[in-house]
Amino acid sequence: MTVAQSSVASRRVYVVQGTRTQTINICDANNRRGDYDWIVRIIEPPFVTPQEIDAFADIDGLIRWLQQERGGLIEQSPAADVATEIAPAPLDAGYLPQSDPWIKKARALVESSIDALVQQFLDFPYLHRVEHSLYAELFNILTAQRHFSQHFQLSSNEHTQTVHKEWPETRPREARKRGNFDLAVVSPQQLRRCTLAIS
Repeated sequence: MTVAQSSVASRRVYVVQGTRTQTINICDANNRRGDYDWIVRIIEPPFVTPQEIDAFADIDGLIRWLQQERGGLIEQSPAADVATEIAPAPLDAGYLPQSDPWIKKARALVESSIDALVQQFLDFPYLHRVEHSLYAELFNILTAQRHFSQHFQLSSNEHTQTVHKEWPETRPREARKRGNFDLAVVSPQQLRRCTLAIS
């Protein structure tokens, strides 16, 4: 393994080259190695050079380039300041998935994202140690795509995204308790009916 250092917008960037993959590690405001806002993994060549990173004036531009031009997979991104639980839309909200054009495109993208995850697992079966890590990887693959990366409005005028980990089940189980879906893709039409009130 080799490590090279670069810099973008006064942030240190560590380029770690392993035997098969590469990670681009962007420091948080403390600029200490190991404390990262972003970690992007490059699975296959061409790998990124420190000189290419130095050419960028801002972090957002670098992240977009790594994803779009180098097929980078986001393994870590800056955490949101506040985690708020969102209540799912009620079952009788009148939503018909078969008439939602957003769903048609989402279905194809989800299927191709799952195919990409399976291929990654076949190529590198030891990248992930536990099931939760695979869900996190699928989340990253999905949200790297523009169709899923946009923010949409809830009924409360707050905003959220369309891909969620641990989304509440639509039907309560026994004793009025809800379980959670491991990973959910929620249409913007459904999100407009969701609230921050937990039922």
